Amino acid sequence: MRFFPLAVAEMRGEGVCVAGVDADNGQWVRPVAARYRCVFPEQASQFEWNYYHELQLGGQQPRGSDDDPLGHHAEDRLLASVSRREPIASATEKHDLLERVLDRDLAIGLSGGRRSLFLLQPRGFSYGVDNYGKPRFVFRPPLLAVADALTSSCLELQRIAASKWGIPCTCSRWATFAQARWPKGAVSERSLRELDSSASLYLTLSLSALHDERYWLIVAGAHVVGKDAIWL
Repeated sequence: MRFFPLAVAEMRGEGVCVAGVDADNGQWVRPVAARYRCVFPEQASQFEWNYYHELQLGGQQPRGSDDDPLGHHAEDRLLASVSRREPIASATEKHDLLERVLDRDLAIGLSGGRRSLFLLQPRGFSYGVDNYGKPRFVFRPPLLAVADALTSSCLELQRIAASKWGIPCTCSRWATFAQARWPKGAVSERSLRELDSSASLYLTLSLSALHDERYWLIVAGAHVVGKDAIWL
């Protein structure tokens, strides 16, 4: 598989969530170690941002009923090996790949079930660190504020929820980038325009394991791409 990582996120303990897509068909994949729902630092270090990787994968590894009773994390595949790497050729190529994977109607993607990874291009967002030191994205209107009653009902059936305080971000690459670029305050869509008029932000959203009877949305990866440049 020609794999392109779209998320590398820290988890509790030593676990790392690596997730991305098969660059040839857009299918989401989360490589995992046997009997775990993550990989570990030695394995995660083999994945490079903005590179294609040749993966050898085993079969699906279903999670236990305690943390995934609805089977949302259907993308988990056993990682056998990571080999050849090739850098993405240009900003245009990365932009086109992200656009192919993008969830253009996130509410439909979330309510469909049997899925835990999504790609969002947010409109009207802010990012900052809360009073407890946790990095979060806040979206306006709220991410799960959907007008259609049927869609809202489906989200409830899928047990998907978002924190009212904002979506926590566990992507250390984004945190480092944001701190270096905008050390004095929150990041917004205006911040991106000041960086470059063509810059766009894409966020990889992941569902957590079941916690308090809900799958909580997490920002597990972030990408900043413009017409002629890749910043992240």
